Amino acid sequence: MTICIAALADDGKSLILASDRKITYGFPINTEIESDNKKIEKITDKIFILSAGDSFVGSQLVEEIKGEQQGATSVKNVAEAARKRYIELRTKRMVQIYLEPRGMSLDYYLQKQKDLNEQISIQIDSGMSRDQQSFILSLIVGGIDDSGGHIYGIFHPGIMNVMDFSGFCAIGIGDVHAINSLIGNKYTSKSSLREVLYLVYDAKKRSEVAPGVGKYTDIYTIKTDGVHELTNTEIDELDKIKQELNTKLESDLKKALEDYKLAGKVVKEENANESKPTK
Repeated sequence: MTICIAALADDGKSLILASDRKITYGFPINTEIESDNKKIEKITDKIFILSAGDSFVGSQLVEEIKGEQQGATSVKNVAEAARKRYIELRTKRMVQIYLEPRGMSLDYYLQKQKDLNEQISIQIDSGMSRDQQSFILSLIVGGIDDSGGHIYGIFHPGIMNVMDFSGFCAIGIGDVHAINSLIGNKYTSKSSLREVLYLVYDAKKRSEVAPGVGKYTDIYTIKTDGVHELTNTEIDELDKIKQELNTKLESDLKKALEDYKLAGKVVKEENANESKPTK
């Protein structure tokens, strides 16, 4: 089910995007695989879309947006176009599931709804409005335009949220882990690109505890002067920093706990008492 993360930096002037490469295929395959395909899709030079959920649907939507928005200069306009396409694709899927098996089109259903059996009408309407299992897809649209960096999240059933205030957005099954990591590390969009870059990488790695999040990591930095995709060497260096920090934290924590007084004693005193021979 993946993880995709976007976070603003440099007081909103820069943007970091990160994702894994594990993809989910919905019906009729219903499986997950590690893929060579990236989930960070370029729409224009500085506007990207990341998708989490059914890869069949996500790739279709992204390809359609690419064709429609090649010359776009506004992140908001691309996000709004993606939201509309999201609703169109979801409506099409709901018609295929709930109406076509009953021999109805959407127009026919809307015209004849009042004449249908009440229970059937309620069942159809409830299913189409609430179904989150047949159309599993969330999107992040992020980029930089003339007004700075922007992040938009698009969620079921076609709701679009502006994420600039929080400064970040995470989607996929590992989203809670990534969000908690960013919040716990006191993320702020005012931090430098390098600081936020590390926090985003750390959030991605923490999200890997969730089933369905892949180990491979893609990261892009977007600035007014261009886009940079991190090399494997640069990602390895981030991982080295993370491991060194974790090792130091563990060492410092162990020392602090040894000096911590519990019931008036510290670890050294307890160990000394335990080592005394009993009479």
